[in-house]
Amino acid sequence: MLGIKRNNSDSIVYDVKEPNASVSLSLVLRDYLSSPFVIVCIGTDRCIGDSLGPLVGYNLKNLNVKYPVYGTIFEPIHAVNLKDNLKYLNAKYPNHNIIAIDASLGNSKSVGTIQFREGPLYPGKGVGKKLPPVGNFSLIGIVDSVDKFNSSSIHQVRLSLIIEMAEVITQSIYLATHKAVPI
Repeated sequence: MLGIKRNNSDSIVYDVKEPNASVSLSLVLRDYLSSPFVIVCIGTDRCIGDSLGPLVGYNLKNLNVKYPVYGTIFEPIHAVNLKDNLKYLNAKYPNHNIIAIDASLGNSKSVGTIQFREGPLYPGKGVGKKLPPVGNFSLIGIVDSVDKFNSSSIHQVRLSLIIEMAEVITQSIYLATHKAVPI
């Protein structure tokens, strides 16, 4: 598959600039989305660099995907309400897998990539927050580099990158859940 790389953390990495990134990602997601699942999009619209999750959630809700989606531009899941939302979701969907989606910081070479892996993501880790892990599976968009991170750089991420990443993630989930990708 074009544009797919594995990194040293067992993630499958997709470059959003690859022409078929959403199709390639959907082929992998399709295998993991056979059991009941909930999509949890983490972040806030108060910071461009952290708005990836809520934007994906908003897009998926507008597409009326048949799976539960939590965390949108209008009802974000973020550091302040994460624990309460996880408690609610675990009670409401005890037998569902959670696919967690969030923006993250990485090295400068990984900016603009989406990483998929089995296992949870750790919201706020890149900015020193200690929050509970989220998800059985993770989709992480690398929006900026750790090496240039300072308190304001997450606010200087280009909106065009966030929109592009959100479109790839949204399309890949839609294609995978509607079995609209070639076998």
